[in-house]
Amino acid sequence: MKKILIYAVGPIGSSFLGFITVPLLSWLLSQDDMGRISIFHLLCSLATLAMTLGLDQYYMREYYTKKKIMFYCLIPSLIFVSILVIPIVLYSKQFNDIVFDINSGSITIAFVVLLSLFFTILNRYLCLIFRMKDLAFLFSLTQIIPKLFIFSLVLIYFSSIDFGTGDFIHIIFIYLFSNVILSIYSFIFCYQELKEMRYDLGNDFIFELKKGLIFGVPLIVSGLAFWGVTSIDKIMIKELASLNELAIYSVSVSFASFAVILRSVFSTIWMPIIYKNEENDEIEKMITDTLPLITMLVVMLFCLTGVFSPLLTILLPKEYASVSSIVVCCIGYPLFYTLSESTSSGIYVKNKTKFAMLISLLVLIVNFLLNYYTIPTFGAKGAAFSTLISFYIYFILRTEASSRLWINIEMKKTYLEMLIILVACVYTMFNEDYINNSLLWISLLVFFMFKYKNEMSKLLFRFKAG
Repeated sequence: MKKILIYAVGPIGSSFLGFITVPLLSWLLSQDDMGRISIFHLLCSLATLAMTLGLDQYYMREYYTKKKIMFYCLIPSLIFVSILVIPIVLYSKQFNDIVFDINSGSITIAFVVLLSLFFTILNRYLCLIFRMKDLAFLFSLTQIIPKLFIFSLVLIYFSSIDFGTGDFIHIIFIYLFSNVILSIYSFIFCYQELKEMRYDLGNDFIFELKKGLIFGVPLIVSGLAFWGVTSIDKIMIKELASLNELAIYSVSVSFASFAVILRSVFSTIWMPIIYKNEENDEIEKMITDTLPLITMLVVMLFCLTGVFSPLLTILLPKEYASVSSIVVCCIGYPLFYTLSESTSSGIYVKNKTKFAMLISLLVLIVNFLLNYYTIPTFGAKGAAFSTLISFYIYFILRTEASSRLWINIEMKKTYLEMLIILVACVYTMFNEDYINNSLLWISLLVFFMFKYKNEMSKLLFRFKAG
């Protein structure tokens, strides 16, 4: 339990710092620039996924036997970034216009984006060293340090200019600087390990690269599909609505990121436990005992968010008033994903990862179609609705696939409970009466507290027992 809590420090600290940084940015920047910040983050996350070629996953798999392969895995990614330099710099005007809706030929934005991609990919591998060595506290700090520097610099910037006069370029420089600081931190604490790694570009490099690509490239398809499910909403808002709507949606998603804490901690510990005990006769009981606890946590987070979300209107400018109703739908992605992690173990235990890929692709199509038809009319609310529905479907499909491949778990009651929550989320988003919304969520909270009173007692007992 102690190690789990230490790993939780990172997501909790990161989410808290993000929670207090977002209001500052919303007062500091125009809505258009807030939308551009969201696109900047999408670029960095896509680069980390696509340019690593799945070799980061291969590095994790082989870490304990072939530590030197970090350099073999990192080199192709850095080559990719280098190749991008020439076209992005030469066509910086088109790049700025297409990606950020900025009519400028300045190479400054392209320069910052390229450096950010470089350091994002580098930090991905350096931070994995902490994770693979099970240095829980140092790993947690890799999540907190960048957010701490971002908050500090944004606060200084906020205090030195007038409301609404901040500059997008200044903010992405701050994000770049935070990535550089993280690299320095990682190099300092990983120096000895990096020094001991042998590396060359001979036959070993070619052999390991081929082996790594065979392992990693199939994961990219599933990964890109999942990235699409979690990111296509923002891209389509930019194209089908406006940067203003994208700003509202991005702020809603940022506030909903606290729910990622549960997802991050659970994902970190769950599958290793499953792999370790898959031959144990008690594995089915362990899963069926855990599922109600996770369901209870998911339901409580939905309800508490619904009760307290109106308070966000106090923190944000009036242009972001709708965030308080949208945020309840936005937490659906991390919470439904967490729930699906607890019910889909069979896909990975039975090595049927093609089902994960197919499910991600199917949900991507569903999400695209829903966004296409709802965003032009409802803007940010349409995107929130589409992503909520998509991840509810994602949860059901993963659960049913796992049940047919491995342990059959009765889930009808859970599906119904999540459907009730889903309907309440949608009602809240389209109903402007904050009092009625709060009363609805308080009623649901009381109902589910009574229903899950035994699970709450068990969780408190486990926590006290350590």
